[in-house]
Parts: sequence; structure tokens; C-alpha cells
Amino acid sequence: MDEHRTSTRSAALLSALALTLLAACSGSPEPSPSAEGSGEGSGEGSGEPSAAAEATPVSATLQDRSNALNHLRITACPSGGGELEATGTVRNRGREAADYVVTVSWLDEDGSVVESVETTVEDVRPATNAPWSASATLDEPAGSCTTTLSRGALP
Repeated sequence: MDEHRTSTRSAALLSALALTLLAACSGSPEPSPSAEGSGEGSGEGSGEPSAAAEATPVSATLQDRSNALNHLRITACPSGGGELEATGTVRNRGREAADYVVTVSWLDEDGSVVESVETTVEDVRPATNAPWSASATLDEPAGSCTTTLSRGALP
């Protein structure tokens, strides 16, 4: 049983480190541009940043923020250029309704961020799934796509 705890702690530590390193790869402390979704649980981002969203990432406004990758399911996260759309679902594994911010980053072949977009999924009830989508138009092709998920309460 001690081996399992050590493995779980090691996996959690490695996951946290990987997320930190991924964020550091962009060369900027925050994703830009940001897009907010609309409606309760809609999770569909417009892909068009607002002036406020560009100034402060939505994920930074979450209260009681925590990483929640085990709540995230990705159904599409394409690479390439032009208009791209990542999609998936968020499953609230908690005991209370929660808000989520999905950050999608498209990376070039060297791992540098080409574009990042945030979309919100609001008021997801416990034990339910809510869809999300995030779109971006890339001037240069991306070799891969990656996502992060934060959970908390939006103001």
C-alpha cells in the first residue's frame, strides 16, 4: 500500500511539474488571446477575445482554483494551420457545482506556443458532463495541441 501512495504522490508531483514546464514554454506568463464561453454549462467559447479577457486570463479570476485534468475529456485537438477547433467535455467529479476554464494551446514543432485560447464552462453540476469548444485561426501551422483545465468559482 505504501508503494501505491508513493506512486500516486510521484505521479501528482510529475503532473504538476509538467504543467509548470508547459506554461513556461510559451515565453509569456499568460495565454493570449482569451475567449469566454457563454451561458450556464454551455462551454462554447466564441474564439473572439474581449478587451478585458486580453488583459487578464479568465483562469486567473477563478476563486479556489485547482488543476482538474482528471475532469477533462478531449474529443478533438487538431494540429495544422488555418481555422482549428478543439472540443471535448468536462465532467464534474466534485460534490458541488463548479466552473471550469479550459486552456487550449497549439504548439509549433519546437514546442513553442503558436496560439492559446481559454473557454469557460460554467455551473457544471456534480456527476454531469458539459461540452466545451475552443477555436483559433493559426497563421503558422501547429505541430500539436495541448490542454489544461482549472476548476473553481468564477466571480
